[in-house]
Amino acid sequence: MAAGDIIVYLSLGVSILVLFFIIWDHLKDDKILTLKVQEFYEDIEMLIFTQLQVKYYDALQENETEIDEKKLNMLKKDKNRDVIQNIYLMKKIDQNFNLFSSYLGLTRDKSNNSYITGTIYLLNEDGCLLKRNIELNTVNPLITSYIEITKEQVSEILIFLNSMRFYWNKKYKKILFRPQLMQKIDFNALLGYKNPLSPAPKKKRYFRKHS
Repeated sequence: MAAGDIIVYLSLGVSILVLFFIIWDHLKDDKILTLKVQEFYEDIEMLIFTQLQVKYYDALQENETEIDEKKLNMLKKDKNRDVIQNIYLMKKIDQNFNLFSSYLGLTRDKSNNSYITGTIYLLNEDGCLLKRNIELNTVNPLITSYIEITKEQVSEILIFLNSMRFYWNKKYKKILFRPQLMQKIDFNALLGYKNPLSPAPKKKRYFRKHS
């Protein structure tokens, strides 16, 4: 084989190798991006969840006239845990907002100190979900009775969350290394959730099972 041919084959081999590493690096970046956006989305889920749990504990303390000391101590412990996590998530979401919000179609509504998508719902920075009444031009909390959260209210929470996952799937999802985002929390496990048509509740789980 002539020296010129060897040089050509070597150059071709190097080019193929370089192309492989470029493609692999791009796929790796896609995978890392998806993981980070998924984490950002899960933080929003948990922000809403912990805020509802804290409100539930507050409502329970206000409505329960007699709570034994042991139950009261457990309630305060659980509430403090969720308060701390809620505050942590508020700060974390705010810090990561400029990095990942665009992948979820999430923008700031500075006039209401909230986050919005292309729906009638607004998410306060503390995790309180609001609903806009277009006809009356008003904005009110989606849930007001935290010890009696209905199936319909849970469905509305999911509409807001689904809108962000749908945006990612439509704009940024790819077959390889950019799969669809997944819902992590089972909002039917909220402590104040009421569904009278369901059988007796089983042990609650915060997280969904994935097949």
